[in-house]
Amino acid sequence: MRSSPEQQKICPETGAQLVKIGEEVTQKIAHKPGSYYIKEIIRYKYALPQGAGVLTPPLPEALLERCQADESFLANLLTNLLLSSGNVFVDESPVKMLQPGKGKNHRGR
Repeated sequence: MRSSPEQQKICPETGAQLVKIGEEVTQKIAHKPGSYYIKEIIRYKYALPQGAGVLTPPLPEALLERCQADESFLANLLTNLLLSSGNVFVDESPVKMLQPGKGKNHRGR
């Protein structure tokens, strides 16, 4: 669950109002059909009371940590590598799969 911007302005330990001292901007290359663009993630930095440090929210979870490519860009790249190869192979080995709630198996691939 994400904190609302108002909750981020209050010290979690003392309940004191925090002072915004700047922001940290992370840029990632992203893709939407027909174009590539730079996605900016802005995280506000707040000073903790009595010089106890700086509070900066964490970055959102990513497929590859510290990677400058967004998941949309990586998905597009992978899809283009697969489709341009001319050959796509899949494993069609039959396996037994449990049907949820029924307690029975059926054949899946």
